[in-house]
Amino acid sequence: VLQGRAAGVQIQANTGTPGGSASIRIRGTNSLNASSQPIFVIDGVIIDPANGDDNGNSNPLAAINPSDIVTMDILKDASATAIYGSRASNGVIMITTKRGKAGEATITYDGYVGWQSMPKKLDVLNLHEYAQHYNDITDAHIKEASSTYIRADLMGNGTDWQDELFRNALMTSHNLSITGGSEKTTYAISAGYLDQDGIAIQTGYRRQTLRGNLDTQLKKWLRGGVSFSLTNSRQEVEKNWDIIMTALRSQPTVAVKSPDGSFDGPDDQWMPDNPVALASIKDNYNKKLNFRVNTYLEAEIIKGLTFKTELSADFNQAKYFTYTPDYTFGLKTNDSREGTKTVQTSKYWSWRNILTYQNTFADKHTINVMLGQEMSHNEWSYMRGSGQGYLSNVAKDLRAADPTTTKADEYNVPSALFSYFGRAFYNFDERYLVTFTLRRDGSSKFAQVDDRNWGWFPSAAIAWRINNEKFF
Repeated sequence: VLQGRAAGVQIQANTGTPGGSASIRIRGTNSLNASSQPIFVIDGVIIDPANGDDNGNSNPLAAINPSDIVTMDILKDASATAIYGSRASNGVIMITTKRGKAGEATITYDGYVGWQSMPKKLDVLNLHEYAQHYNDITDAHIKEASSTYIRADLMGNGTDWQDELFRNALMTSHNLSITGGSEKTTYAISAGYLDQDGIAIQTGYRRQTLRGNLDTQLKKWLRGGVSFSLTNSRQEVEKNWDIIMTALRSQPTVAVKSPDGSFDGPDDQWMPDNPVALASIKDNYNKKLNFRVNTYLEAEIIKGLTFKTELSADFNQAKYFTYTPDYTFGLKTNDSREGTKTVQTSKYWSWRNILTYQNTFADKHTINVMLGQEMSHNEWSYMRGSGQGYLSNVAKDLRAADPTTTKADEYNVPSALFSYFGRAFYNFDERYLVTFTLRRDGSSKFAQVDDRNWGWFPSAAIAWRINNEKFF
């Protein structure tokens, strides 16, 4: 929906797994080796996917309940994005969620239940066609004959691995919100639950969200508020990363299970493992927790002149777990038990102070001048452990692995930013518009030599209106 409503925006899912990451490009790819993902500003909190997990391809939208979104705006020209500095070189997606309104409390519920399924299967050989093809290869003396396929005309359809792997997947969503307030104080709180099964077995996404905000008029000249969101999710992903291709390459001669109830397997070492068995016995899931908070105070010093101070924080923790047990599927065996556990954590806080003056003179001249200062700190940490030779397939903790095979890796990446920014806007008779934006950043990522740890990000734009149509 976002892609269809904004020109020059391309959104593509990186994976078909429910809750998977997405690649968002605003006006194309902007870098050869760095991230081209835009930043997100959600209720005033800046979210930079390049500092997150999934190699910069995390999906902040997956952690938001769509029912809470009121507006979603895209900033893509230099004049609009310069206010956020170099971080916004790939564009900005601004999201505003529901806030309370004065009046009687309103309780709203919305939900749905649906099913997802494969619209079309790929056409592959059934058992009869596979046997005939095998005999044709044999007749051409390319492969040795097999007694299994002597009477291809008597064979049925065999195993359709697409039917065995894919399913009609249930998807359900429930959202409850309460909004209300008085002339001085308004509030909003909402809770949501999403349960989405993947069309491939043993895949799915579960998400619980809680969001709330409070705005109050503390004094006639002073206003304040706070907003927060909490998201907890669990994602079951493909068990061997290419399970769909494994199903397409599997022989129709192999059954899902043998008569004794165990998983069947191929009779050729060069053929892939039983995809249904792999999906059933392997573990590959992640758990994510996100907490976001923003609080502000806004004072009107004199008419038209306001000062706003804003403090925000964002905390993310992601845990990834994989485990492969030992198994025997036909001639295919795996003797080692392997497991990995990864924990990624990001912490971000920022403090902004903004002074704004707006006034209209002679009914035709409107000016808006804004000056601001911001300091922020981001810290991303990574820990990964792996091991082999587990005592059993029941004990999957890393401590149960063979100590001689365990490996560990850890690193921490902190960064800080101190910035000054400003923007001036002039409007003459709603026909001629001039905007000038300037930002200067001092970053811990820049070289600490002389004054080169500072960067300038100026921008200007001119626009005019003819017959109420806006041209740039």
